[in-house]
Parts: sequence; structure tokens; C-alpha cells
Amino acid sequence: MNKTLPSAAGNGLFQRLMQAREVGIAVLLLILMLVMSLRNPMFLKMANMQDIGMDCSVLVLVAIGMMLVILTGGIDISVGSTMALSGMVVALLLMNVPSIPPSVAVLIGAGVGTLAGVVNGGLIVLGKVSPVIATLGTMSVFRGLTFMLCYAFNEGRSVSADKLPTTFKEFTRSISWLFDWLLE
Repeated sequence: MNKTLPSAAGNGLFQRLMQAREVGIAVLLLILMLVMSLRNPMFLKMANMQDIGMDCSVLVLVAIGMMLVILTGGIDISVGSTMALSGMVVALLLMNVPSIPPSVAVLIGAGVGTLAGVVNGGLIVLGKVSPVIATLGTMSVFRGLTFMLCYAFNEGRSVSADKLPTTFKEFTRSISWLFDWLLE
């Protein structure tokens, strides 16, 4: 029973790092950042990084939620449709009732998302439907509801920011001070 010991060179930190798939992704990201900054010197400026962060913030929040779902062994492919339905409800509400406080509108949007999650959870737990099948079905239902609301209340046109009340736009801009403080 002669066990061979691994070589000391193969156990090094660098060797272990190079075997991690995340390192490859990080290297690819750094190469991409280098290429983009060579094409446009403004790419690595703080203002651009802040814009990219603001543009990705919604996706990051959804990704964090999906990470929790995946860590518990589940899957939810209806998150995009849920986000669209919640956003459409809030946008149509603000467009048609501009006097509603922005914080109430945000809470209503969160409530719509929560209700969608309860429907998904009920189908999976109580209905014993596979998570993939349940969320595939609700994805179609939620997307259909989004289109129905859009046609019923806005003649099928998407709701653009210029249709929203100024108070809501100011509300969303007012929280940007947090990002400015974090980046300083």
C-alpha cells in the first residue's frame, strides 16, 4: 500500500486558483474591460461605472433572489415575467392615478411580485407540480396578464418614463445619493 504523495508544486495556491472556473471568468472579464477601455477611454471612468451599476441593479436584485432559490434546490423561470407584470402594474397605476405616493406604488409592485411568488409556491408545494413546469406555466400567464393590462389601459403601448409623474421619477433619483455615497 504505497500511497504517492502529491507534489508540493501541484498544491500551490496558484495551481488551485487556476483550476477554479471562476478565475477563468474573472480573467475574461478583465480582458473584456481592457479591450473596452482601449476602444473608449471613457469606459473606466467613475461616471460610466456608476451608470453601468444603475443599469444592472435590477438584474442584480433578481439574480440574488434566484441564487437563493437555486441554493434551496429550486428553479424559477418566471422571474422575468413576474418583474414585467409588477412593473406594468406600477407604471399603469402611476400613469392613471398620478397622485399616489411613490412609496405606496413601490409597495404595490412588491405585493404583485409577492402574490406571483405565492402562486408559484402554491403550485409547487400544494399542487405537487415540478418547479420547472409550474414556473414555465406561470411565466406564460404572467406575461399574458402584462400584455392584457397594457392593452386594456394603454392601448397596447409600453409605458415610458415621460408618462410617469415627476414625484415618482424624483423618488427614484433621490435614492441615488446612496450609490454616490458608496462610490466615494
